Amino acid sequence: MAESDRAARIRSSEDKRLATTWAAARASTGDPATVAAKVAEVESMRGFFFNFPLQGAVMGATVFLIGAVESLIGAAVVRRRA
Repeated sequence: MAESDRAARIRSSEDKRLATTWAAARASTGDPATVAAKVAEVESMRGFFFNFPLQGAVMGATVFLIGAVESLIGAAVVRRRA
C-alpha cells in the first residue's frame, strides 16, 4: 500500500471521528458556549488521535501498570494463604 493511500485513509478516519464529535455536540443540551469550547478542545488535540508512537507508549504503560497491580494483589493473596 502506498504511503499516500495510508495517509488518506488516516485523514478520512480522523474526519469521521471529528464529524461524530460535532454531531454529538449539536445534539447536546448544554450551553452553546460550553459545547463550542469542548469541540474546540477536541479539535486542538487532533494530532494525538493518530499519533501511533504515543498511543503505543500509553497502551504499553497502561498494560504494564495493570499487570503490576494485578501481580501485587495476587502475591498478597497467595502470601496470606501460605
